[in-house]
Amino acid sequence: MNNETLSKALKIQKELLKSEFGYIENNGTYRDLFIDYLNPDVSNILNIICEEFDFNVFKVQDRIYLSPYAASFLSVSESDISRYFYISKEKECLDDSRIRLYLFYYTVLNFLSIIYSGFPIKKTQDYTTLNELISTIDNSTARALSVYDEKMELEVGFSILKSCYAWDKFTLDSDGNGEMNSKSGFAKKSIAYLKKEGLVKVMDDNEFRIYPERKLTDLIVNGGLDIARIQELKINIQNNIE
Repeated sequence: MNNETLSKALKIQKELLKSEFGYIENNGTYRDLFIDYLNPDVSNILNIICEEFDFNVFKVQDRIYLSPYAASFLSVSESDISRYFYISKEKECLDDSRIRLYLFYYTVLNFLSIIYSGFPIKKTQDYTTLNELISTIDNSTARALSVYDEKMELEVGFSILKSCYAWDKFTLDSDGNGEMNSKSGFAKKSIAYLKKEGLVKVMDDNEFRIYPERKLTDLIVNGGLDIARIQELKINIQNNIE
């Protein structure tokens, strides 16, 4: 390893960390860095550096992505999700917080089950609507309640039933009760988080159409997540669509 190679690797890492959505493209601004990454010596050093910080670097076509390994979901850290949903780690609030966190994951996994399917996994639908997403979650929670497994509850550490009951108790629309107390409000807030992270785009029309961004498809279809994580997602998605 020479200083020039290390310098190039560090420059790529710096730009990836600065990037709003966690990737750089092969365009005028980053073209030189993109070409540097194609050099195996540079990419190998970059991978070693990023592994020390629990990051994964991967290239899909004309983009280079930076994705967290640890405590991450779709390249988003669990702590960021917790802050977004005002999830507290205080003991007296822990159960309600876990329910909200679980319902966020559940909402996103149901969205993924609509858009992606198959083995190897691929995109099979261009978009979904808010009504379709809510209906899919309704069906999933109904199935979960019908096949409730106490052993699974013990392994997870809190009641899966509580999360399903919480969703069922939501009204369909907010009716002045706040976005966290209705199915449409919670689903919209979950999707808004994905939009903030550059994973989806939303057409806020009568149908409230939700489209996956290329970054999301690259993560799901091309395995940008670490192997254990992508397998976990595939299993959850397949369970939701069977």
